[in-house]
Amino acid sequence: MTPPCFADKLRNQIPEITGVVRFIANELTSITEEHEVHIENTYYTDPEIFNIFSFKLLSGEAEGVLKEPNSIIINQSTANKLFGICFPIGETIRDKDGTVYTITGLMEDIPHNSHIQANAFISIESLKRNDIDEALGCSTWSMLTYVCLSEHANINETRQKINTIIGDFRMGTGDEIFPLELQQLKDVYFDYENNKYDGCMHGNQQTVLLYLSISVLILLTVIINHINLSTIMAGVRAKEIAIRKVSGATQNQIIKQFIFEASAAVLVSFIIAILVMELFLPEISSLLNISISLSSRRASLYIWYFGGIVIIGFISGLIPGLILSKINVLKALKKESLLNSRGLQRKVLLIFQLIIVAIFLNSAFIIKRQLNYISEKDLGFNCENLVYFSLDEILLKKKEVFKTMLLKNPNVRSISYSDGMLGGGFCKSILECNDFAKLCNIFSADPDYINLYHIELREGRNFSWDLASDFSNSCIINEEACRAFNLKNPIGKKFNGRNIIGVVRDFHFSSMHQQIQPMVINPLEIKHGDNGDRIQIKINSENIIETIEFIEHTSKKISLGFDSNILFLDQRINELYKAELNLKNSFQAYSVITFMIALLGLFGLFLFTVKKKTREVSIRKLFGAKFTDTFNLLGKGQLWIVTISNIMAIPITHFVMNNWLNNFQYRTDIGPLVFAQTFLITVAFTMLAILVFIIKIHKLNLIDSLNHE
Repeated sequence: MTPPCFADKLRNQIPEITGVVRFIANELTSITEEHEVHIENTYYTDPEIFNIFSFKLLSGEAEGVLKEPNSIIINQSTANKLFGICFPIGETIRDKDGTVYTITGLMEDIPHNSHIQANAFISIESLKRNDIDEALGCSTWSMLTYVCLSEHANINETRQKINTIIGDFRMGTGDEIFPLELQQLKDVYFDYENNKYDGCMHGNQQTVLLYLSISVLILLTVIINHINLSTIMAGVRAKEIAIRKVSGATQNQIIKQFIFEASAAVLVSFIIAILVMELFLPEISSLLNISISLSSRRASLYIWYFGGIVIIGFISGLIPGLILSKINVLKALKKESLLNSRGLQRKVLLIFQLIIVAIFLNSAFIIKRQLNYISEKDLGFNCENLVYFSLDEILLKKKEVFKTMLLKNPNVRSISYSDGMLGGGFCKSILECNDFAKLCNIFSADPDYINLYHIELREGRNFSWDLASDFSNSCIINEEACRAFNLKNPIGKKFNGRNIIGVVRDFHFSSMHQQIQPMVINPLEIKHGDNGDRIQIKINSENIIETIEFIEHTSKKISLGFDSNILFLDQRINELYKAELNLKNSFQAYSVITFMIALLGLFGLFLFTVKKKTREVSIRKLFGAKFTDTFNLLGKGQLWIVTISNIMAIPITHFVMNNWLNNFQYRTDIGPLVFAQTFLITVAFTMLAILVFIIKIHKLNLIDSLNHE
C-alpha cells in the first residue's frame, strides 16, 4: 500500500523499474432506464496493466484500452450481465453519479486463485479529468502499487533507491519516514499479515498445510488399518503362502504379490474416490469454502495421484508381505497359531492411530472453544438488529429527508450515516499529534453514530448537532490512539489540526486477528452534503421483515429503481471468521471419519485377542470367573492403549493448536478440559466395543467353545 502519487514519483527515476501499475478500489453501479446493476470489485488502474499482468484481453489492444479518461474494461461475466449476447465494445456504462464510461475492452474472468479479483478496470486518467486531486495525492496510503523490475535488477538495491525517493519527496505528513519493502508477486497471495489492508483475496498457508496434514494423517490411519487387519487375518492365507513357499516361491516374490494386490486395491479405491468427488464437488467446495471445480481437472494433479497410488500401495503391501512371508510352513500346514498373541507391532500401530484420533478431537474442541470465545467476547459495540446499505447519488443528496421518513416508523429506533463500516478496513492516513506522526484508521460519522452502536465514551463528550464548531475542527479518538501518541490528558489537545473532544473505549472495528489500532472519528454533517454513503439503521426485534420492506419501499420513493441490498451487520462480522467456522466444520467431519477408521482397527485387534483367548475365557468361566474378571483379562490392555495414546497426543496438539491460536490477537487458552473430553470420548467408545465382545463370549456355550478349540 502506498500513496497514489508514488507511481508518478518513480517513473523514469529508477532504471531497474520497467513499469508501474496502481489499483484503487471504486464502487460502480450501472444505471439504465430499466434497472440498476452493481458491479463489484472495480478498480481504477494504469494503462500498463495488461503489459505487466497476465490478465487476458478478449477484445481490444493492451497498449491503448485504458489510455483515454472514462474508458473501462469489463470481464465476460459482467458483459453477459449487462448486455447479454451483444458485443459490448463501444457501449457505455452510466454510474450513479452521472459519469459515463465507454467500454474499450473485454477480458476473461480472472481465475479464482488470483489475489486480485476484478470485474472491471477503469482508466486512472478518469480521476484527473474529474479533478479529484486528493485521490492521486500523497496524503493517504490507500493505493495498491506494483512495479515491474528488469530481468537483472537487484531487489535490495532497488528497494533502497525507492526509499531514497520516498525520503526526497517526503510522502505523507510529519517527520517520520515509512520505509517500503518490495515483495514478489508469487508471495502476496499467502502473505495476509503484510497485506491485510490491500482489499484483495488472500489464502492462508497454515490452513492449506493443515488440510494437507489432515489428509496425510487420515491416510496413515487407513494404511495402519490395512496392515493390522492383513496380519491379523494371516490364518486365512497361511496355507496359500505355505504351499507357494514349498513350491519354490522366494520371500521377494511373496512380498511383490502383496504389494501388487495392495496397489490394485488402492487403484480401485482411487477411481471410486474420483467418481465420488466429481459427484459431490459442489458440497466439498462449500465445506472447504473454495472453488475446486477447475483445480481438480488439472493434468499435473493426476501425476501426483499416480505417485500417491504407487507409494500407498507399496507401503500397504510391503509390511504385511514382510511379516507373512516369514511364516513357518509346518505350522501353517498344521493350522497352528502363526502370530504372537501379544502382537507388539500391531499395538504400536494402533497407538499411533489413536494418537491421530486424539489430535483431531482435541483440535476440534480447541477450534470450537476459540470461536465461542470470539462470539462471546465484548466487541465494544452493539450490532444487534442493525442493518446497513450504501446510498446511491439521489439518496446521498437527500439524506436528511430520507432519515426523517424512516424515523416515522416506530420499528426504526435510530439512524446514523458514516463513510465506512465496521467489520472491514477504514481509510488509513498518517496523522500528527504530540510531536508524533503515525498511521491511523480514520473515518467520518454523524453525532448519532456512537449512541447507535452503544460505544462507551471514556473521556470527554460526543459530537453535538447543536454545535457548529464540532463539524469544523473537532474529532474523537480511541484509547489506542492515546497510547500510540502518548496522550495523558487528551481532551482539548490538537490532533492533526483538530481539537480532541472525546475518547472512546477501544472497540473491535476489524477482525480479532488484528490488534486494535489507533482510530480517529471525524464529524459528518448530513445537512451540508458531506459524503457519508453508508446508512446504519437500528430496528426493533419484532416485525423485522415488515420493517425491512418499509425501508426498501421508502428508499424507492426517493430514488426509483434503487436496489438497497439491505444486510445485517452481525452477518458482516461473522464473515470475518468464516474461514475458522469452515475449519471447525471440517475438523468435526475429519474427527468422526478418523475415529471410525481407528475403531475398525480397534475392533480388529480386539477380535483377534478374543479369538486367541476364547478357550482361556471358557475354562475360567468353568471355574467360576465373573464378568469383571473377563473384562480385566481382555479389556485392561485396550484401555491402556487408549490412555497412552491420549497422553502422547497432548504435547503434539498443544504445539500445533497454539501456533494456530497465535493468528488471533485475542485468543482463548488451551485448558485441561479439552484433553479430558477427548479422553472420556475415546475411553467410552473403547469400553463399548469391549463390552459388546465380552457379552458375546459370555453367551457362548462352554462345551461348544471348548470343542471348537
